[in-house]
Amino acid sequence: MSRVHQLVPLLVLFAGDQLQAPQNTVEMLFASDYFPNQITAASGKIWYGLFPHGAGWELATTRIDVQPLTAGCIENGRRVTVDRPEHPLLLLRGLQSLRPGWVETASMAHLRLKPGETRDFRLGAASFRFVATGGGPGQDVKDYELRFASATTGLSQPIVTYHGRPGIGSIAWPPEIIWIGDLDGDGKPDLFADVKMFETPGQWVLYLSSAAGPHELVHEVAKYSGVDC
Repeated sequence: MSRVHQLVPLLVLFAGDQLQAPQNTVEMLFASDYFPNQITAASGKIWYGLFPHGAGWELATTRIDVQPLTAGCIENGRRVTVDRPEHPLLLLRGLQSLRPGWVETASMAHLRLKPGETRDFRLGAASFRFVATGGGPGQDVKDYELRFASATTGLSQPIVTYHGRPGIGSIAWPPEIIWIGDLDGDGKPDLFADVKMFETPGQWVLYLSSAAGPHELVHEVAKYSGVDC
């Protein structure tokens, strides 16, 4: 079973018994391995998990188990597992709109776009597009922007923007849109992405349409940064 290894949570993890977190804080966790003091999540707490289900995805409640772990470069760490055989893409608490059941999902995933490339997709009756720009000099990519746009309304926003500074080389690879679907149940696409562009640990970000501002399609609500041993 694959794991997302060694993640540093950038959000406070609350240990309440309810599925919803205080003050509408969105909590994101992974069924994975952690270094000491990285998480405060406790065994027996119920989370929502985004699980593979046939050719699609299902949002389901799951009770997590947190056990001591010493393995590889992790000493006195923690391993988080769930009470289902499937491995969740992510675990969430704190979204009032979450409901168990099938999640409408776009047909494409694990998308990386180089400058000059675009990719269209549909969710429900609406059409959307990713557009990547940037480049130079030569084969280097020292400026990069990934925009997310609605073909229906014309609204567009940057998801990732990078402008290289002197002495910093080209990006190693474009950011990856890992998953696209209606996670929060408002009929609009939400995004889960790894926005790293250099040879560094992952930078996982969850963007929700229900959190979007007046000129946005989605807004960042949770972020995790990986660390090396």
